[in-house]
Formats: sequence, C-alpha cells, structure tokens
Amino acid sequence: MKLPWLTAKLVALPNPNWNTYVNIIVWMVDSFLYFVHASIERLRHGGFLGLILPDVMLYQADTQKLRQFL
Repeated sequence: MKLPWLTAKLVALPNPNWNTYVNIIVWMVDSFLYFVHASIERLRHGGFLGLILPDVMLYQADTQKLRQFL
C-alpha cells in the first residue's frame, strides 16, 4: 500500500557517541535521551519525527533538560 502523503524515508540511527550529549544528562544514563536528542538534531527544517518514549520522560528529574530542549 502506498500512502501519497508519506514521502519520508526510514532512517535508523546507530548508537551515538555518548560523550557528545553530556549537556542533556544529569546523572542516570537512559539511552532514549541520546536518541531523542540526536534525532532532533538531524531532523530537517519542517520535518516530522515520531518516537515512542517511556513515561519517565514526562516526570523524571533527570529528563528535565531534554524536556526543555524539546
């Protein structure tokens, strides 16, 4: 089935360089933090991004910097 409104290509991100993203990490390392940040940094202007994130993204203290970034 072809969807006419869907013109994006599937992009898979490899494991990022963990040291690059220290500005969004407080103390606990959850890999989803890196993938969200890396995905948004690589997103084209006007592009769309869909991610399924854990619920801790909404309330955990160590995800606050990423929430502010978003």
